[in-house]
Amino acid sequence: GSGHGSGQHEMTEHEIAEEGHHAVKAVFFPWFAEIIGVFGYYVVSRFAHQVPYTALMFVVGASIGASVNSYELNHLATNDVVESAMTWLGINGEVILLVFLPGLLYLDSFNIDVHLFTQSFPQLLTFAFP
Repeated sequence: GSGHGSGQHEMTEHEIAEEGHHAVKAVFFPWFAEIIGVFGYYVVSRFAHQVPYTALMFVVGASIGASVNSYELNHLATNDVVESAMTWLGINGEVILLVFLPGLLYLDSFNIDVHLFTQSFPQLLTFAFP
């Protein structure tokens, strides 16, 4: 039972350091996206009231996605933000839902109007359980 022949690969120090460096890079994209979102909100709220914030964020997100995709497809030199975004592209969608959905549901349930909720509860049940 020394583990030889079991199919398990012991990681070298270089592989461990590389994996740690890759995990640190994964943090860049969410911070970058948050900074872009705050900047976009500032610009829209101050100078462009007629532009919906969600539409602006859709255009910005699509642009970032297209640029990351072009880096990947054309094998261009990447920077840390592009590598971080590519890391997030590889994450399973179910994991993202399991991480972010509870917080979003809590926020919405905390801010909901109780009277409105009790009035619409029968409709909620109808759509929740077909």
